[in-house]
Amino acid sequence: MNMAAVATAPEALSTSTCLHCGLPMTPEMRGAFCCHGCEAVYALLHDGELERYYSLRRGPGTPITDRPDASRDLSWLSEAYQDDSTDTQKHLRLDIQGIHCSGCVWVLDKTFQRHPGALKLVTNPALGKVELWITPEFPLQEWLHAVERFGYRFGPSLKASDLGTDTLLLRVGVSIAIALNVMMLSAALYLGLNSGRLYDVFRTLSYALASLSVVIGGPVFFRSAIAGLRSRVLHLDVPISIGIALAFAGSSWAFWTGRDSALYLDSVSVFIALMLLGRYLQERVLNANRNRLLASEGTEGLRSKRLVHGSVETIRSSEILSGCELLIAPGDLVPVAAKLRSPQALVSTDWITGESRATQLQEGAQLKAGSFNAGDQSFHVVATANFESSPLQALLRPSSQTGNAAHETGLVRTISSYYVIGVLLAAAGGFAAWIFATGSAVHALEVATAVLVVSCPCAFGIATPLAHELVQARLRGKGLYVRNGDFLNKLSKVRSLVFDKTGTLTSGQLTLPITDAVTALSSEERDVLFTLATHSNHPVSAAIRRGLEAQSPSLLATLCVTEIPGKGMECRHNGSHYRLGKAQWATKAGQGTVLSKDGRLLVNLDTHEDTRSDARHEIQALSTEGYDIFLLSGDAPDRVSQMADELNIPQSRAFATQSPTDKQQWLAAHDQGDMLFVGDGINDSLAAQTASCSGTPALDRPFMASNCDFYLGTNQLAPIRDALHAATVLTSVVRRNLVFALAYNGLAISLAWAGVMRPWLAAILMPSSSILIVLATTLSLSPRSTRWKS
Repeated sequence: MNMAAVATAPEALSTSTCLHCGLPMTPEMRGAFCCHGCEAVYALLHDGELERYYSLRRGPGTPITDRPDASRDLSWLSEAYQDDSTDTQKHLRLDIQGIHCSGCVWVLDKTFQRHPGALKLVTNPALGKVELWITPEFPLQEWLHAVERFGYRFGPSLKASDLGTDTLLLRVGVSIAIALNVMMLSAALYLGLNSGRLYDVFRTLSYALASLSVVIGGPVFFRSAIAGLRSRVLHLDVPISIGIALAFAGSSWAFWTGRDSALYLDSVSVFIALMLLGRYLQERVLNANRNRLLASEGTEGLRSKRLVHGSVETIRSSEILSGCELLIAPGDLVPVAAKLRSPQALVSTDWITGESRATQLQEGAQLKAGSFNAGDQSFHVVATANFESSPLQALLRPSSQTGNAAHETGLVRTISSYYVIGVLLAAAGGFAAWIFATGSAVHALEVATAVLVVSCPCAFGIATPLAHELVQARLRGKGLYVRNGDFLNKLSKVRSLVFDKTGTLTSGQLTLPITDAVTALSSEERDVLFTLATHSNHPVSAAIRRGLEAQSPSLLATLCVTEIPGKGMECRHNGSHYRLGKAQWATKAGQGTVLSKDGRLLVNLDTHEDTRSDARHEIQALSTEGYDIFLLSGDAPDRVSQMADELNIPQSRAFATQSPTDKQQWLAAHDQGDMLFVGDGINDSLAAQTASCSGTPALDRPFMASNCDFYLGTNQLAPIRDALHAATVLTSVVRRNLVFALAYNGLAISLAWAGVMRPWLAAILMPSSSILIVLATTLSLSPRSTRWKS
């Protein structure tokens, strides 16, 4: 890396933060970056003279959890061309993952304009979509690969336009404008305008605008309330809908009968505007978090390369039948059970079994559905089953999402139910009491209308969504993105955390510890070892190569290296016979991977998986705070046991060789509504759907994130503990807001019962109570609040 470039890093960031993404560094991290990916992308940005990205970003970015890969398969690209494409101009729509700021948009545009044939690029960071117009000379795949090296990911255009949220925002804007106008007109009536033509105009306009407000804002809650009643669920939209309908009905009666003392048109308009604003806050953050990732098509999104008469065609995996011959490129998935036709292949079952080590297979070997090519050479297989029988069908099945009631805790739902009944009884009681006391049905209706108008569920409708918005904003800054609105509510009940091993607690990458025996090698032996490792695509060889790079070995380019399938690499150098591979082959004794010289052991080269930089600290902290930690892995028992010891997880809580169904059944048997599951592979998808709440660090696998309540945008586990703390704080704030709401409604209803409630008083009380509870919520959840320090 150019060290002069490092000096131009954004010095505004603390030295305790990553030089690229700006997220906090843990004590276990060394150097200036939180991960290899951030280091590589930082170098790419400076080498490409794109340093302005940091000044445009304005704040922390997203860490790149692994070294960027420029060879990802883009076989889906042919489906991205739009119908208006011609021979001279191509029009494409793509989804993009990882774009989050103006700096990202600038990088895309800058790299796009550097190529010939670039006509126009339109980026929508809110939806995570790009649209481009190019000529045939534009190097499309080259540009896509180059951009993906910065940590972004492209995919087919699957995300629907966010019309629901856009429409809701339009309703919010119109309703607020109406409320302000009705308040202005009503103020004139309250201040003495009580007769004449202008009075009639103002009064009629107020009623017309309030009616329009009901027409615009009411359906948002009415539809949801009706659906809830049909399902026999009294969620929050039911009291809001009843409040709107009955308050407007009472005000309509007052308008048409000339009873201005019961005309609460401004209160009705303000109430609708506030409730719509709360609903928008509720949906905006979740949609933004979902749109940061590529959408998942489930099994429909899988593509395969079929060999037909010597040519290769890309098909949907769902079209595969038994007997189809498939080409499996590096990184590609084997979508069905198959038989290997090539002489050899390096295959990993990490995604489906959790087994962390790749396996060298020989021609004729059977491959499981969900295996993937872990090498750098393509191989051929013959499908032995139809795709419809593939276990990937169940593993990639999308889970359902929650609806509008997502932000309601059990306490809020309970109070919402009682709230509906309580308000109706209060209105009926006030009506009956005044009929009995005065005999005047008109006065009784005024009291009942006042009760319906001033009884405001603002703690439910705006303060609770605001609290969720503030907490989720805090978690986004930590690198955790919530996808399911009910997640924080469920998280407050969590008492046990269940982790997958490979790719979750570990980085998924093997490393070679540099032991004294390794450093004791002569320079010649070290160069031979480095050269042998460089000639192999096996993950163990790659780990050895990376481990030796710090010692600056030389690559012996003229060395003749031979690979013995399933055993290792060998060569002759200066009269000696060197072997790198399995101990039984290289030295006729021992276990693991070794380097031998003339049959004599030189050094054991035992690799291991790197745990995430803060895994040990976070697991220990969670245990200290009283959480039960479990390890549920498909990996071999010895490696699972070793990981449990390393992280101080009791062996009785570490379970190995767990299939996807085993994980699902274990969670179904042990989860009492108090478990959080964190996993990253296809083999974890069933468990993620079964657990009370779940999350994933796997940003490169949309199917996994689509089944989880949250995803991590960092290579650290610390945001999970932050979320647990945040859920506790959120619960206490919501409960306090509910107490405030009950106190306010008790006071307001008492004034209405006493017959002293007037429209002008309601116009003061309702907005004031809403502003007060919003301010209290904001201050309680601000970054400087002492609640975060407890």
